[in-house]
Amino acid sequence: ISPSAGTALRVDLLGTAGALAYARGADKNAVARASEALALEEQHFGRDTARAATLHDNLSKYKMSLGDPAGGAIENQRALAIAEQRFGTGPYLVKFHASRAFLLNSQAKYPEAAVEFERALAIAAQVFKTDPPQVGVMLGALAMAYQAMDDYDRAEPLLQRALAIFIRTRGPQSGFTGLGEIGRAA
Repeated sequence: ISPSAGTALRVDLLGTAGALAYARGADKNAVARASEALALEEQHFGRDTARAATLHDNLSKYKMSLGDPAGGAIENQRALAIAEQRFGTGPYLVKFHASRAFLLNSQAKYPEAAVEFERALAIAAQVFKTDPPQVGVMLGALAMAYQAMDDYDRAEPLLQRALAIFIRTRGPQSGFTGLGEIGRAA
């Protein structure tokens, strides 16, 4: 195995270790592993790679979980900057705008979150031929933001659309409504 391939594998393993730590609720460990992965990625492959953008996006979630919304926002901004510069309108841009929306939602900044969810959904409409489950999750979260702002007329059709997506993609018997996965799955 070449040194380059070995480094790439190490970056991937550290990134995965960070994700596993986050899933277990070990947020400090998640930040440490993802930061180590990002440092290696930037040192060996550059600051503007898809893997670097993904690691920044992951760090935004991990830092938010640690109660560092400012740090989370900075990481999300870095992920978005890479995606906009390198990849244009595509799945990365959808994912990173959705991450920003979830960060804002978790801070009870519902109007700002709604704007960001709408932006992510508009990009998703350009990127995907059919709505994947991620769009259903974003619709559910946007509906929750509208509910928090007492705008139930806007929330209900979003929930109906989200439910239709989940039934189409997961089947009517899946037991999945989308709203239970909005937390850490986002």
